Order: sequence, then C-alpha cells, then structure tokens
Amino acid sequence: MTSRQEDIRFLRGAGVTLALCLALGAGAVALAYVYWQGALREHTIAKNVQQETKRKLSQASSEEIELKEKIGRYLALKQRGIVGTEKRLDWVEQISAIRRERKLPDLSYELSAQHPADRNLLPAGASAGGHGYVTSTLQFTTSILHEGDLTGILDDLQNQLAARISVRECRLERRADQDRTQGFAYGLRTDCQVELVTVKEPAS
Repeated sequence: MTSRQEDIRFLRGAGVTLALCLALGAGAVALAYVYWQGALREHTIAKNVQQETKRKLSQASSEEIELKEKIGRYLALKQRGIVGTEKRLDWVEQISAIRRERKLPDLSYELSAQHPADRNLLPAGASAGGHGYVTSTLQFTTSILHEGDLTGILDDLQNQLAARISVRECRLERRADQDRTQGFAYGLRTDCQVELVTVKEPAS
C-alpha cells in the first residue's frame, strides 16, 4: 500500500469520526434544548401557581377583614338595641324625657306600625346585605325657640333611641302669635317625619 492510499484511509477515518462527533454534539444540543424547554414550562407553571396562590391568600385576607368589620358593626348595632324587636315602650319614655329636657310643652307625636323599609329609604330594599330592615314612622310637631332646637331634637333622637334615624322631611314656620310659655318666646313651629330603622334578628 502506497503512502497516498494510507493518507486517504486515514482521512476517511478522521472524517467518519468527525461526522460521528458532530452528530453526537447535535444530539446533545437538541436534547439539552428539549430539557430546557421542559424546565421553562415547569417554571412558568410554578410561577403561575404561586401567583394564583398569592391572589387567593390576598383575597381571603381581604374577605376576613371585611367580615370582621361587618361583625363589628353588627355587634355595635346589637349593643345599641337596634338589632331585634323594636323597643317601642323605651322610645316613648325617651321621647318624653327629650320633651322635658328641652322644655317642649306642646310636643305631640305619633308612631306608625312597623313596616319593611322601602327603596326610598334603602335603595337596595328591606333585604339589603342579607338583613331584614324594618322601620316605624315617627311624626312629631312642636314649638321651638330657634332652628338649633330642631337639630338638637334630631340629635337626641339619634343618640337616645335604639334605632337608626332617617329624616324624611322637616318643615319650619314662624308662629304669628309668638307663644310665650314658661317665660320663653316660642317663635317657630316644626313638623317632622323621621324613620326609626331597626334590623330583624337573623333566624337561627
């Protein structure tokens, strides 16, 4: 065998070896790419799961805070006697006390029968928020010294009666006779209609 033939055989062997190496390298790169794509997908899935978990935890935390606030408001209303049966006898006594304390000798009033709160009072209706809101209309008239007495009477009703007060309307007019009672000049007369709103006790 000549030297030239040996060189050709050597080059052929080297070419085959190079081709095999290139094929193996390409396969390794392709395999690595496949593994990388799989790892990338798993990372994306894990990241999405983590974000969804965080969102649910945040939502649960917000709902817990909202629930605690609702329970707090409910307990405060219950403590004031606004939740449960209307305390009409207490209302009568407290209105009489307001009349005495504010020296309103001609205060007269009328309490309507209890009825569900209408949409003019509560836009969402009597079942707003899953509760049962009921109301009794208090209509009262009295002579007063000045406009400040009217706001004082409404404040007293809100603070002393076991109900939430919603003013429907109030009218003020000047008295032509300037009635004097107990040395005071009652120059104004007011006619008011307010709603005494309470909440039914939830069914157990």
